[in-house]
Amino acid sequence: MTKLIIAAGILIVIMLVFIFILFKNIIRRMDENAKKYFVNKMQDYDYILEEKQAKLEEIESEITEMKAEHRNILGKAPEEDDLLDEKKETKEETTEEEIIRKKPKEEVRYNLNVPDYRETQFFNNYKEVRKVFTVNNEKIIKEFIAEHKNLKEEKEYKSLNKLRKKFDEESTYGCLTLSSADQIKVLNEILTETEKKLVNFSEISQKKNFNIKDLLKLIEDRMEEIEPTIYIYTNLLDNKYNEIDRNIVTKRYSNMSEGIIIKYRNKIYDYSI
Repeated sequence: MTKLIIAAGILIVIMLVFIFILFKNIIRRMDENAKKYFVNKMQDYDYILEEKQAKLEEIESEITEMKAEHRNILGKAPEEDDLLDEKKETKEETTEEEIIRKKPKEEVRYNLNVPDYRETQFFNNYKEVRKVFTVNNEKIIKEFIAEHKNLKEEKEYKSLNKLRKKFDEESTYGCLTLSSADQIKVLNEILTETEKKLVNFSEISQKKNFNIKDLLKLIEDRMEEIEPTIYIYTNLLDNKYNEIDRNIVTKRYSNMSEGIIIKYRNKIYDYSI
């Protein structure tokens, strides 16, 4: 048994050595291939640079010939263009620091045209608009309430709101765990006769596979339809409008200059500029 273990150990060592040598040769070959690839690429770049350099020299030669032909045509001396080129190069090489050092006492002045940023005509127009557009916000609100206020719907809304508060998350979940028939039975016990008439319970309970969610949706949809809250938007938040009616909520809206905006249910009534 001991001999078998020793033989197995020797065999494993030999395999590990073989694998190590194999990996070492593979890595060496990969390294050589990578170096060859890099050298080949560098040679390609050298050829490209040589071609570019030859092309630049050819272009410079053509420019020199064109200058010579141009001077011959105009009858200018060669030295004149050369002097101009030298002056241009000298001017470009002069730095900002050298200019400041040569002229330290020179004062730089800018002649800026100041725009007329204040538009006086706008204010004149605005005054004229205010003369024409004079509104009495309180009067508008009172007339709006007189036209839209519905005491019957307000009473219905309060009753529905009171009924909706009976069903919190816990009681709703408890009903949903029951069968449709058991839910109807529980609701018959919980709801008063007035509340049953309010939601027409005798009719909706006949619905197939009825559950309490149907009742709650009916209540919420009706409450949204007859919502009595009147939202008044003004440029300056003033709670004095809240005293006109208990259903008024005043909110600030900065994107207006004069007047008010009334939001009632799903409609907006704009009396502003």
